[in-house]
Amino acid sequence: MKGTVSTLLAAVLAASLPASALAQFAQHGAGAAGWLHCGAFHPTDADVLVIGADVSGVSRSDDFGKSWYTWNEGLPTDHEVPSDYIEDLLGVAGGNFSGFFAATRGGLFRARDDGAWQWLTEPPAYAYDSTESWRAEIIPFCSLDVNLEGDLLVAGAGNTRWGKQAEFESYPGLPDGTFVPWPQGPSEQWSVWAMDPGDPQALPTPLGDCRFKTARAVACRKLDGQDHVVAGTPEGIFVHDGQGWQSIYDASAGAGLDCWGLALTQRGTLYAAMARLSGSLLPTGLYRIADIRSVAPSWEWVGDSTLLPPR
Repeated sequence: MKGTVSTLLAAVLAASLPASALAQFAQHGAGAAGWLHCGAFHPTDADVLVIGADVSGVSRSDDFGKSWYTWNEGLPTDHEVPSDYIEDLLGVAGGNFSGFFAATRGGLFRARDDGAWQWLTEPPAYAYDSTESWRAEIIPFCSLDVNLEGDLLVAGAGNTRWGKQAEFESYPGLPDGTFVPWPQGPSEQWSVWAMDPGDPQALPTPLGDCRFKTARAVACRKLDGQDHVVAGTPEGIFVHDGQGWQSIYDASAGAGLDCWGLALTQRGTLYAAMARLSGSLLPTGLYRIADIRSVAPSWEWVGDSTLLPPR
C-alpha cells in the first residue's frame, strides 16, 4: 500500500512539473517507491553508489548519480522473504571480495561488483518459528559495519532500524514464549552476527552471547590487534572486546537516553547518537567515550553548553 501511495504521489508531482524540471527529476530516480533507508559508496570506485529503500529494493548508479537502475537480481521478493526492504548497505573490500553487503528484512546478502546478490542467510540455518505463524520466519537484519582491514563484518539483527514497535514484536525482540527454534536454526534470538567478508565460504555466526534485542547500530574496529565490536540496542550499548559482551550504557537504568547510531574510531573513541526519552532533561545529540579500552569508560556530551535544553 505504501508503495502504491508513493507511486501516485510521484505521478502527481511529475504531472505538475515543467518539462525542464521533469527531465532533472527523472535523473534522480533512486528508490522508485517507498522510503529511502540507506546508501553506500563502492569501496574502490567512487562513481558507483547504491541506495536502499523499502518496497523497491536496491537502486544503483555507475555514473555518480546521473542515472539509476534497479539492482535486485538475486533478492527474493515474495511475502515470506521481504528482501526488497533494505535497511542498510555497505561497500566492502577485503580478501578476494570487492562489492556490497545488504541488510534486509529478508536476511543478509552480498554482491560482487558486477554480479547478482547472494543470499547468505538462507533457511533452515537462518530461520526460526513463531507461535503466531504457520511457517518458518527468516532472520531479519538492519545494520552493518566492517573493520578497516576488511576481515571482519558485523551485522545487527532486527526487523527495522528505526521503528520501536518492531523491536519487540519480531526477531530478536520476540517476547518469552513466542520464539520457537526451527530445526537447524538458531537456538536463541542473537542480536549481532559476524563473518569474514573476504572468505567466499564464510557465513555469519552469532558473536558470543548477544541477546539484547534489535541491534539498531553496530560498529567495529581493530584496536591493539583485537577486534572490538559495539552494538546500540533498546537495552543499552554493549561492547565485545574478544572476551565477551559487557554493557557500557544501560538504557533501562533511568539515564533517559536512547542510542540510535554509533561510530568507533581507530583511537578507540566511541561516538553515540542519543535521543532523549520521555521525561528526561538530558541533552540529546552526540555523546562519546574517549577510549573504550579504559578500565572505567565514561560518557561526555559533545556540544556547546549554550544548547542545553531549559530545565
